[in-house]
Amino acid sequence: MAAGLELRLLFTTAAVVHLAACNGDTKGSAAVLFPASDMTYLSYSDQHGVQIEYLAPSGKTYLWYPGNRAVVAGEWTEVLDRVCYRYGADTFNPVTRRQGGDWECRFTDILAEANLDALAGDPFDLSTTELVPSDLGKCEVPSKFALERIPTCSAK
Repeated sequence: MAAGLELRLLFTTAAVVHLAACNGDTKGSAAVLFPASDMTYLSYSDQHGVQIEYLAPSGKTYLWYPGNRAVVAGEWTEVLDRVCYRYGADTFNPVTRRQGGDWECRFTDILAEANLDALAGDPFDLSTTELVPSDLGKCEVPSKFALERIPTCSAK
């Protein structure tokens, strides 16, 4: 991670979303299965805004969070009916005001409610770069996604 970059992150009350069916298109499409490795998920919550997260087959996760200049790397795993995440101790969640470093688990079905779209693989190269592709606004949806629904979003 690049030194001196402010990291703000979500501990995922709604960080990840449903799996998209891979149909060979460059655009995503909504489906019902979540989570799956080697998928990039787009989620939305009023508190955090739009977030994009790549779940790597290795158990690593890479988060593109609104306002961050750097990709936030972490870990993910499934435990029964929950998905668990752990980001570095040097990270901070601006919504919950909590420091990173510990595992946080949420029920899969609750996380799935934030579903907007998903893409196969790592189309934004989040796992191989330190800096995010662009400054992601709270309501911004990258054009690679084809949303099933567009959230009512207020960029406050």
